[in-house]
Amino acid sequence: MAATALTGAKPVALVVFLENVGHIQGLSLPGWAMAAVDWVTEEYAKVLLHLYGAHRRYDRVIILEDADTTGPNLARTLLSASRTHTLDLLLLVHGENGVLVGYRGKEFVGAETFDALRTVYRDDPSSLDLRAVYGLNCYGLSLAWNWMSLGAQVANGAAGVNWFPEPSLSVF
Repeated sequence: MAATALTGAKPVALVVFLENVGHIQGLSLPGWAMAAVDWVTEEYAKVLLHLYGAHRRYDRVIILEDADTTGPNLARTLLSASRTHTLDLLLLVHGENGVLVGYRGKEFVGAETFDALRTVYRDDPSSLDLRAVYGLNCYGLSLAWNWMSLGAQVANGAAGVNWFPEPSLSVF
């Protein structure tokens, strides 16, 4: 049953911000191996989203991955999708204190993105319709206040390094 039937309001979309970058802590891998790890883990995450019913439970699922995992793309997607949907956001990326790690580990989503979104939200609170932010990224708690200041009803995140993220995806 799609989320709209449960809420009786705007349709509900899931936005997935997905970038693994192929990094494995403690290993120095060649570029081709990192690319393979990146691809396999992202495809696995998409399979899990289907397996766990995201496409049945949400009216729309939007996946931003690889080159789309930048601050401007995330902001654009959140604002655009909020016009027609209430949003849940799933963060399947690496993180550092105060930032999400995006495309290839070279794009960082931090203050510049949140400040821009906050300006839009402050001018028109209806422009951003966030319901929940579920972060599996390291240091996700350092970003929770940003999501709450953007209207999210709830936001979670690891206080530090999240060594065990995948099994918690199944409870989302």
